[in-house]
Amino acid sequence: MKHGLNTDKEEKLASVFPKLNPCFIRVSSVAKQFRERLPVALFLMLLILATSLSVADELQIDWEPETSPAGGAKGFVELSDGSILAARTFRDQDGARVVCSKSRDGGRSFSRLGVIARDPDRRTDLGDGHLIQLRDRRLLYSYRHNHHRSTNADRPSFSIRMAISNDGGKIWAHHSTVEQVDSDTGRHPSRGLWASFLLEKRDGTLQCYYDDENAAYVGGRPGHQWLTMKTFERTSGQWIEPVTVCRTVDPRHL
Repeated sequence: MKHGLNTDKEEKLASVFPKLNPCFIRVSSVAKQFRERLPVALFLMLLILATSLSVADELQIDWEPETSPAGGAKGFVELSDGSILAARTFRDQDGARVVCSKSRDGGRSFSRLGVIARDPDRRTDLGDGHLIQLRDRRLLYSYRHNHHRSTNADRPSFSIRMAISNDGGKIWAHHSTVEQVDSDTGRHPSRGLWASFLLEKRDGTLQCYYDDENAAYVGGRPGHQWLTMKTFERTSGQWIEPVTVCRTVDPRHL
């Protein structure tokens, strides 16, 4: 039995694929050589692959070299006007700073808007944050501000902080501190706070989730890392009601 495309099917394909990509023209010129040899499904798979490769070439985006280890895919947000806001950490002789940038062309190019947070010590562990736009269009950025690499590393400090912008990301100000830990146990075991994530619920309640080694230390599991959530109380401007979202129960599961 021959596994080839009949003439009607070829004509239907030819009427569709040239509109999607000129790559089909090159493929279809040799298609007749394979139609008697390849199963229909395999022929279509090769045809789609060739078309996809050509499309990928046309949509290629060139990225700048990495400036610091990435904090994960939570570092950007699409705003209500369709633009994209992103943040990343830079370090130089003036210290460490988190810079906010904006894209109006789907991420192909970014222009700098302002500085979200800074510290004069370039060794400060600053960033790894999360951007969100609230329903009232204000912007919030949660981030870690940790000192565990500097000369006072024997007494490291860790904090999850919040910055706010009322003008679309140009000017930022300190909003609040979610959690602060001044460790008196040195770097080991670590009592660090890391990787925050913000959530605004439907009723407007604001929550912050973060990796919490201090809660594990206080809870009798030094060396473990739990996930903590706090809720923002608007009347006091404080983060309250810490809840352990997940944790290890068996020490062997660390």
